[in-house]
Order: sequence, then C-alpha cells, then structure tokens
Amino acid sequence: MGVLGDDPRQLPRRAERAKEFRRRKVFVTLGTIRPYRFDRAVDAVLSLLRPEDDVVWQLGETRRDDLPGHVATEMPGDEMKRRMREADVIVTHSGVGSILAALELGKAPVLAVRSEVHDEHVDDHQRFIADVMEQRGLAVRLDLESPSVGAFERAMNTRIGSGDVTG
Repeated sequence: MGVLGDDPRQLPRRAERAKEFRRRKVFVTLGTIRPYRFDRAVDAVLSLLRPEDDVVWQLGETRRDDLPGHVATEMPGDEMKRRMREADVIVTHSGVGSILAALELGKAPVLAVRSEVHDEHVDDHQRFIADVMEQRGLAVRLDLESPSVGAFERAMNTRIGSGDVTG
C-alpha cells in the first residue's frame, strides 16, 4: 500500500481520470459572413460540452441566448488570437483565416463545415478546404450530424509544427 492506503498501481489510472475531467477551454469561431447563420455548428458543439468547460463563442450572424460562457458577435483580431492561444480546443468554420491562425499557434482546429444546402454559405468551398486540411493531418472535422467528443480529443492531442504546414 502507498501513502494513505493508495494502491500505487491505481495512481496512473487516477491521473488519467483527473485529466479527463479537467476543465477544458473551448474557443468557437464561426466567422462573420452575412447573412448566414450556423446553428448546426452551435448545436454540435453544445452536445459535446461538459458543465465544467470554459467556452468562448464568436458567433457572427448566429444569434443565440442559450449558450454557456462568453458570447460575442464579432471579436477584434488580437482578442481572437489570445482566445485561440488560451484554448485547449479551437472549433472554427472552415474559413482559411481562422484555420491559419490556429495552425500558427501549433494547434489543430476542429472544423465545422458550412454547407450551401443548409443555407450556411454561398457554396460548398469550405468542404474542399476541410478535405485538404484533414488529409494533411492539420485539422479534425466535426461531424455536424453525429458529433463525437473524439474530434475534440484528436485535436487536443495533435500538435502542428511549421514543417507540417509548409512541407
């Protein structure tokens, strides 16, 4: 027996469980393209959040009053960069600027892809961007129809180096 009666063989398992339940910082940025809402992304993220998670939302045209955490329509670039740097998980629409900002910080973003058929964008170019990012191992796609916390976990466990982006 260990200190206070703990079985030392149980300590690694306890450490893993503590890691599982630590408060995650989640930053969600949906862009600002008008007039397109992106409720499917918000609903998918909501389904994956834990009560203890610390969440910041930049929603653009998506107006919601049912969200935990800090909510903003738009956000200055320096604040967005700071929020991304502080985040454990960055969920973003598949916009090039947001993706590149996450990659510059060495973080793999979780991509919520806007769709023309759902009236979320003018066309489906974000799907093509997400395909390339995912194929290169630079991002993780969030399945908006059947969200899985595995997307968050994969993104949190992926670190991006400058050679990954340019090579």
